[in-house]
Amino acid sequence: MSTQRLARLLQFGVLAAVLGLWILVTETGYVSPIFLPRVPVVIGKFFDIVVSGEFINPLLITLFEVACAYLVAVVLGTSIGFFVSRSEFSTRVFEPLFSSIFTVPLIIFYPLLMLFFGLGVGSKIALGALVSFFPIVLNTVSGFNNVPPLYKRA
Repeated sequence: MSTQRLARLLQFGVLAAVLGLWILVTETGYVSPIFLPRVPVVIGKFFDIVVSGEFINPLLITLFEVACAYLVAVVLGTSIGFFVSRSEFSTRVFEPLFSSIFTVPLIIFYPLLMLFFGLGVGSKIALGALVSFFPIVLNTVSGFNNVPPLYKRA
């Protein structure tokens, strides 16, 4: 059996085990339906939501917020990454700073973002842009620094 087939079989097995455990603990009454609803109830509610179409408007709002956050992160991340990678000195100064900030769980800045941008769409876009910014800027710096010097001179 190939490795990929075995991996898929294990993934399916884990999913089946979780689903089976869910059915077991909810049908036997071991876990209250207040904490974990029964599987048929969840599946029924899912199909009710899909058929009614009530998920479309929230989905469009979320996709808009993700697209805006990604656009902001790409523009700022590639621009700053390009300018940082222009000199070896600025790379040595800023790359460790960006890397160290990126290690902090960025969700802790959400209360500040809500304070600055409000409770609406702005704070969500700002958080998405903040989370996406650091991988983009770090990979841009790395990419530009790995270009051979001959290509840079050309």
